[in-house]
Amino acid sequence: MRALKRLKHTWPKRGPAERRLHPRLRARIPVVVDPGQRSGSLSCWSSDVSVGGLKLRSERYLDVFTFVDVAFEIPIAEPDGQVTLHLIEVSAMVMRIEPDDPDEETDGYDVALKLKGRDATRDGLIANFMLQQHLYDPDSTLV
Repeated sequence: MRALKRLKHTWPKRGPAERRLHPRLRARIPVVVDPGQRSGSLSCWSSDVSVGGLKLRSERYLDVFTFVDVAFEIPIAEPDGQVTLHLIEVSAMVMRIEPDDPDEETDGYDVALKLKGRDATRDGLIANFMLQQHLYDPDSTLV
C-alpha cells in the first residue's frame, strides 16, 4: 500500500499587521520633555496618547533610541463629577522622529515616544482617561 503524501501547511495571508500593542487616542495634552544633556526642557503638545506611549510635536530634534524624561497631566472625572488632574512623570524612549534628520528649515518634528516599563497605576490612569475621552467627547477618535 502506498503512503499518502503529507500536505504542506500554509498559514492564511493577512494584510499589514498592526504593530502597536495599545490603541491610540487623539488627544491634545501639554507635555514637558526633558532630554537631559544639559539642555533646557521642551514644552510640547501631544497629538495622540496610548497606554504604551505618546506622539508629540517638538520644536527641537531628539535622537532616536535616547531616553527622555516626560511629564504631563491628564484630567479624570471622579464618580462625584469632580475633575482631578493626575500628574504622570515617566522616562520614555524616542522611537521615531520625522523628519529623520535635523533640519533648520522645518517648523517642528513629530516624535513617537515609548513609555519605559509597566506601572499598573500609571497605565490605569491613562486607560481611564482614554476611555472617558472616547465615551464623552464626540470628536475623539481612536487612531
